[in-house]
Amino acid sequence: MRRVVTVKRRRAGHRSRTWLALLSTVAPTAGCGIVLGLDDFEDAPRSSAGGAGSGGESGSSSGAGGCADGERDCVGDTPRQCADGEWVHQRPCSGEQPVCAGGRCVPCTEGERGCQGNRPRRCEGGAWLEEAACVTPFPGCRDGACVPTSCQGGEAAGTGVGCGADRDKDCCATEVVPGGAFFRSNDESYPATISDFRLDRYEVTVGRFRAFVEALKGTQADPPPMGAGERPGLARSGWQFNWTSSLSANTTELKAQLECDYYPTWTAAPGPNEHRPIHCVTWYEAFAFCVWDGGHLPTEAEWNYAAAGGAEQNAYPWGSSRERGFAANECRGNGASTGCNISAFLPVGSFSPSGDARWGHADMLGNSSEWTLDCSGDYPAPCEDCANLGCSGSTGHVVRGGNAIAPLYDTTFRNSEYRTSRTQGVRCARKIRDE
Repeated sequence: MRRVVTVKRRRAGHRSRTWLALLSTVAPTAGCGIVLGLDDFEDAPRSSAGGAGSGGESGSSSGAGGCADGERDCVGDTPRQCADGEWVHQRPCSGEQPVCAGGRCVPCTEGERGCQGNRPRRCEGGAWLEEAACVTPFPGCRDGACVPTSCQGGEAAGTGVGCGADRDKDCCATEVVPGGAFFRSNDESYPATISDFRLDRYEVTVGRFRAFVEALKGTQADPPPMGAGERPGLARSGWQFNWTSSLSANTTELKAQLECDYYPTWTAAPGPNEHRPIHCVTWYEAFAFCVWDGGHLPTEAEWNYAAAGGAEQNAYPWGSSRERGFAANECRGNGASTGCNISAFLPVGSFSPSGDARWGHADMLGNSSEWTLDCSGDYPAPCEDCANLGCSGSTGHVVRGGNAIAPLYDTTFRNSEYRTSRTQGVRCARKIRDE
C-alpha cells in the first residue's frame, strides 16, 4: 500500500535541505510507501521562541516568530534544529540517551545522581561521572549515595523510605553517637568510656533481612570472611571460623528456620510485615547480617550508652518517667496484656519521635529484643570500648531492650540467650566513616 501526502507550497525559494530534513523524520512502515508531492509542499507553521510547543526554551530569532539557523532546543524529549528559519524536529530521545538538553540527546539531566553498581555517579555537562565505590560502613549505593547494603536500590518494602511513625523516614537511617563516659546500668560501680560510633536508627526490618537472605548470605554456603565484623579497637571480635557450622546449611533451610514458633515476623514471600522488625534470628545470623550490611554487632556498652543517653543516664530512652504509649510492649504497645499475636510487633519507629532515645534511636525498648556482641556474665572492668568476649561453648550472649510481648523494662535491664536461640532481632552499629 502506498500513502500519498500532498501539500501545497506557499513560499518560493524554500531550499531543498529543509524538506529533505523534514522527509528524513518520516519513517515509512513495512509495506507502506510515502510519496510527497514536492511541487505542492506547504511549509510547517513557524514556532515562536518560547511559545507553544517550544518546551519553554527560548532562543534568538531571525524574524518575527522564526528561529536562527543552527539554533537548537527541545520540545519535551524531542530535539529540534533550525534550518532556513524553520524548526526541524528530530527523533525523540530514548535508550541510553533518554534526556533532551540543549537540542541534543544526552544520558542524564544536569545535577542528577544515580548508581552504577555500588558506585555513585553524578551528571555533569550531560554525561555521567562516576565517583569512588561505596565501602564499609555504607557499601551499597542508592540514588547516588552510599547506604547499608540491605537498602541498596531501595525499591523493596522496608529497604527505603517508609519507616517511622509517618512512614516517611529512611529504614536504613543511621545516627552518630558522640562518645563519652557513663555508668553501665546507671550504676556508679560500672564506669565506661565509649568512642564515637554510629548506630542504626531502627531495628532491622523484615524487608532488609529479606535482601540478605535473597542474596544467599548467612548460611554455611556463604559465611562471613574470617575476622569480618570486628569492632574497631576491639581485637579478636570478628567472625570466627568455627562459628560457620552454626549457620543454616543453605538458604532453603534458613527460610524455614526464620518461621519459628515464637511470633515470627518473617513470611515466605514479601507481605504486610516488611516494615516490622525481623524476629527469630540467631546470634550468628545477626552477626553475619551486620557484616554483610557494612557494620558490626554493637557491644553491650555501646547499646546501653545510646539507650541511656550517655551521661544523661536516662532510665528510659525518652527520659526518667515510666510512661505508657512510648514503646511496643505487653502485646499492644500501650500497656494492655491481651490479644498477643504477631501484630504486637509494630512497624519500626511507630513511637517516634516521642519514644526515641537522645540521639534519635527508635524502639530501644520493646518491639524486638536485640542481640549484642557480649557474652553474658559480669561487666568487664576497666571498660574503654570494652566487651565481654570470653565465651565458652555453652555461654549465652547479652540481649537488650525487651520485646513486644514482655513488660516495659528500663535501660538497665539485661537478659541472656543462647547463641542459637530464635527469639531476638538485631540493630547494627557502624564505625565512623574515615574522612
